[in-house]
Amino acid sequence: MPYLSDARQLARHISSGLAAIFISSGLAPVAIGQQRPATSNVDTAREYRYDVARYLYASPDAEASSRSRLTTRLKALEVARANAGASAAALLEALVLMDSVAAEAKRHSTYLYLRTQTNTLDRASAEAQSSIDAQALGAARAFRATLQRIDPRRLEQFIKDRPALETYRFVLTAAHRYAVHTVDTSGERVLSRLAPLASDWPLALYDRAMARINFGTVQTATGPLDVYRQRGAIAASPDTAVRNAGNRLLWAGFDSQRDLFAMAVVGNVKAHNALAKEHRFDDAPAESYYRAYLTTNDVRTLIARIRSQAELSKRYQRILAAHAAWARNQVRRNSTARVGVSLDSASRLIAMAFASLGPDYEREVTALLDPRNGRLDVSAGEHRAAGGASFGASVVESGVYLSSFEGFPGDVSRLAHEVAHAVENQFHFVGHISPAYANGTANMVGADFLSEAYAQFGQLILADTLLERASTDAEKQTYLVQFLTSAMEVFYGAQDAELEQAIYDHVAGGNGGTASQVDSVTARVDLAYDITAESRPELRARWIQKRVMIEDPVYYFNYMYSGILALKLFEHFSLDRATFVPRYVKLVRDGYRAAPADAVRQALGLDLASPNLLEDVTRLIEKRVDELDALFRKQEARSTAPPQ
Repeated sequence: MPYLSDARQLARHISSGLAAIFISSGLAPVAIGQQRPATSNVDTAREYRYDVARYLYASPDAEASSRSRLTTRLKALEVARANAGASAAALLEALVLMDSVAAEAKRHSTYLYLRTQTNTLDRASAEAQSSIDAQALGAARAFRATLQRIDPRRLEQFIKDRPALETYRFVLTAAHRYAVHTVDTSGERVLSRLAPLASDWPLALYDRAMARINFGTVQTATGPLDVYRQRGAIAASPDTAVRNAGNRLLWAGFDSQRDLFAMAVVGNVKAHNALAKEHRFDDAPAESYYRAYLTTNDVRTLIARIRSQAELSKRYQRILAAHAAWARNQVRRNSTARVGVSLDSASRLIAMAFASLGPDYEREVTALLDPRNGRLDVSAGEHRAAGGASFGASVVESGVYLSSFEGFPGDVSRLAHEVAHAVENQFHFVGHISPAYANGTANMVGADFLSEAYAQFGQLILADTLLERASTDAEKQTYLVQFLTSAMEVFYGAQDAELEQAIYDHVAGGNGGTASQVDSVTARVDLAYDITAESRPELRARWIQKRVMIEDPVYYFNYMYSGILALKLFEHFSLDRATFVPRYVKLVRDGYRAAPADAVRQALGLDLASPNLLEDVTRLIEKRVDELDALFRKQEARSTAPPQ
């Protein structure tokens, strides 16, 4: 499930944390003309619940009782699969049934996923979801093995005999990529039963450890703030003591369970490496990269190229840090923390920005964000999973889950990210896209970085739209920081991809898996990217916040590739919107019917293999960094306010 977690927002302490200082200093508004009292944010968020009874199942009992039907249909699929190579008609019948069964399994999985997101301690739902996902994946792999046994010439004749098979051409041809990684049917059955036992416990342990932490509260002039749930408000406080206390208690909380977190992370690596080797991959990273039409060498090479240009990211960090230091000295004694926007205000801002992508896109955004439609889940809760996600794809009305919403720029940007995912999912739902081609990790194509690029492109559009409408230098500062926080995903993605790969390398090398050892791996990686890697030793434990490494292993590399592509999408959008928008929307709407590089080249004329791609996007970033630096220098030069 593609998403940017709260942990990811926390790890961006340079961009989001220092941007909050600008806001708390009163130097820039959160959103143009959209300020509301702080109390409205919490109240409004409580109104937003995804209506599972309306869109999925009336009750947990209703979902559980219908699983028997799924079991029966999985057995029917097994029979159809065995006969699929007999004739064109039999193949088409089996493929249609495969689609239907996959969609039914995904409905169950989505319902159970939402239950576990809203309560990470609901192990019954988590185990049921894992079992269903494993059965569906096992059935898909068995079907793929059957397709591999059909001679290509015979397959072409089948397509001529039954033109409806043309819809499945990419499914049929892509299956052969995995011939060397396919185990026999009996082996696949065993793996589908054992995989949940091997790989489910790390996430359960992680969530239990999180639930055990009492992060505490920080006292402010207006009352106590929860260190974990209200960390955005703490970061936006004009009171240095509040910010420092919040940061200290946050990391102390994580530190209190560090041994369990390390056990979860290292155990997850070992489990997924073992499962990958059963399918004849070197390790779990190699399997994930292969699915995305990449190799381990491809990923390592791009990480190295981005690392070599990380000075641009460090320059941005230094600019932010210097201006933040200046800004703190401008805060008057009567300064108060700037409140965030309400969820309904944020929704209007996102709808306004995304209207530039055409009427179809705008219509889906409006429907999604209307609370009467019950498609957002942003409610309060003690054991909600950190982060955000979109769900639905081709099986149900799409929705958005966020663990929380405080109304600060990072929250609004994160909502825009998930809204873009949800629009893609909704396009696939209303367009009846085959589950094999729809967004999600169960499709035949490893196109997660394309989907992430669409979502990050949405974040760039939002920030740039607000920047275009900014009427003061202070507003321009805020939205340039918001734009650059999203644009820097090129570097953040490489940093996280390198960290995840380094942890897998560390474990594969037979090294120990203590928390201190994972700290050391993190510190070594971060030195190349982060100016505070040495001055803030607590950040070497930022791996603890990486729940995605356990929930969706080897996913972070997608953000590195998507960060580059999102900026190229933005560049083309800016240069020729009239030509770009309809082509882009068609690409998003059509699903994943080709290898990622082929799909982007055919739709937009972009060459993802171009050696100039990284240089193009770093020039764009550098230009925006120069603009921000100039605005900061201008403000600092004209300020006459005495330091406090």
